[in-house]
Amino acid sequence: MEIDLSESTLERIKEGYKFKDETYYLQWCRYMDLIAQVHSIVLTQRDVYVLRCWRGTKFGPSNRASGVESRLFRVRQEYFKQYIAPPDPRIGRAIEKMGTECLMEIVVYDEHVSSLNGIKSGDFVALKNVHGYVNFTLAHTLTLHRGDGDGRNRGISIIPKDFNQHEFIIFKEKINDILAEVTDYEDFEEFITDEQFLPRENQKGNKDGVGSNGAIKQNSSMEPVEQTVSEEEVATDTFISTVKCEDIQMVDVEDSGVANHDETPIKQEEEPSNQSLICQTLTAQ
Repeated sequence: MEIDLSESTLERIKEGYKFKDETYYLQWCRYMDLIAQVHSIVLTQRDVYVLRCWRGTKFGPSNRASGVESRLFRVRQEYFKQYIAPPDPRIGRAIEKMGTECLMEIVVYDEHVSSLNGIKSGDFVALKNVHGYVNFTLAHTLTLHRGDGDGRNRGISIIPKDFNQHEFIIFKEKINDILAEVTDYEDFEEFITDEQFLPRENQKGNKDGVGSNGAIKQNSSMEPVEQTVSEEEVATDTFISTVKCEDIQMVDVEDSGVANHDETPIKQEEEPSNQSLICQTLTAQ
């Protein structure tokens, strides 16, 4: 059966097939196209949307994993506010067993947030122009910036379950085979969502702390924010106990006072920017 998909979606799928799991940890300071299965969608305490997905395998090369993972933004309990799309327990347990080296957590900004409407755990998506962003502290964040990437078709597309291209069928079957081996998933729980564990100002929403995917609302993560965070604010923020690499990174991601909202394309003929110098440093390590 022929499925009628837009040219934009078909192009994202086509480019997504080219992603190489074994070179993922070498892609920082670059842009990635991929297809993946959705683990969950999370809204953080600062109302930032994070799309979490996997590809059924650990990423490589293994000798670069610890260096990236030690600097990589991860959703933790203290950042978690609620699920927009909670994880399928079988997928959640599979990733729990395999480790976070198979989980991608992508911060989604501005108009791309509306693309998350209707996406559920277990859905397959094609992602185009995801940035392996590295800031001045060397904190790493997978980021879907605003805009289309200067004509690069940046964005998120849902792949229909009955999409019958051979490459997609092979990819889906690989993940389904892995999930079929997971049997001890019924008691899976990732984050505490009971209201008693949330700050008072966040004690609202439904009793399960689970968001309705069809009700994503525009918030600060979808609009430019000009203010930056001072050192004093970092040190006293209720969600940041000490100023470590991952803590500065979370301020970077959620306060959007730096380039996670807006990227500055690097032109080869110009003098190297701070971003290119950072990337040169990482490559030399």
